[in-house]
Amino acid sequence: MDVLHHQLPSSIELETFLFNSLQEYVNEAKEKKRDNQLKSVTLFSDEQKSVVAQCVSILDENARDLIHAHYAEQLSFEKIAERFSYSNAVIAQHEVYKAMQQLEGIVKVRLNISLN
Repeated sequence: MDVLHHQLPSSIELETFLFNSLQEYVNEAKEKKRDNQLKSVTLFSDEQKSVVAQCVSILDENARDLIHAHYAEQLSFEKIAERFSYSNAVIAQHEVYKAMQQLEGIVKVRLNISLN
């Protein structure tokens, strides 16, 4: 998969790609903190992860925090509702979905890809 050259197979879901990239980034950061010398299996190139990280940085702070809470911290929608003072888990789920849609839009523009 060569995302940097605009060749993302239509069978790959962008949300799955972004989730795996974010999760891999968090796992690597945890490993570095623990001074663990074992290397994890790299699913995506550093350049691809860099592009995703740049796209995440473009999001507003609330959207970044929502995506981080759900995908990196793997918080339930109930916990997200508590943290972000939403009235219930359904609202939290909707807000995470909206944040993810924003991120997907930025990634599509940044990489000039079209997923139909």
